[in-house]
Amino acid sequence: MQNENVELYKKAIKGSDYYYLVIHQQNFPPSVVCEPKSIFRATNKQPKLLNIIMFKTSIRTAAPRTFSPLRFTHNSQYFKRLQSSYSKIKKISNIEEYNKQLGSTNLSVFDFYATWCGPCKAMAPHLSKMVETYSEPKKVNFFKIDIDENPEIARAANITAVPTFVLNKNNQNVDTIVGADPNKLQKSIDSNA
Repeated sequence: MQNENVELYKKAIKGSDYYYLVIHQQNFPPSVVCEPKSIFRATNKQPKLLNIIMFKTSIRTAAPRTFSPLRFTHNSQYFKRLQSSYSKIKKISNIEEYNKQLGSTNLSVFDFYATWCGPCKAMAPHLSKMVETYSEPKKVNFFKIDIDENPEIARAANITAVPTFVLNKNNQNVDTIVGADPNKLQKSIDSNA
């Protein structure tokens, strides 16, 4: 993202009465990164386009971008909420719990996801299989973090797109995988477990 765009969003977000809708490209294949496409300001009439940003749904791995200026709303016609099917993975719900898990001596896989993200939903069955494969004997810990419920954790981990998988061991980030790529994730787990 260009610096002038970053400054534009930082300035716009400062007003507490502003609320933003993020429009996502629909019907994407499961091997892509889910990123915001455009930012709108909610109004009484038509939503007003503030600016088209460089986030997009893409097949390639996302480059680092800014996350914190965005605020999401889910009571909008623009979002279709998806329920997670991988209930065996422990859900982290606060930054204290996240920081505690970072210190594990075993490899920890943190799945940063959003319920509206199609590629995140597509990864759920693959993650369920990985939990069964790698959890016994207890050599790999799996955690999931909803970025909308935990934006402070997403900011701390520099998450700019979902799904993002952060692999951590002994408080060290050993790998970060952006996008729905189960083969790449499995190879990384195999090499770092």
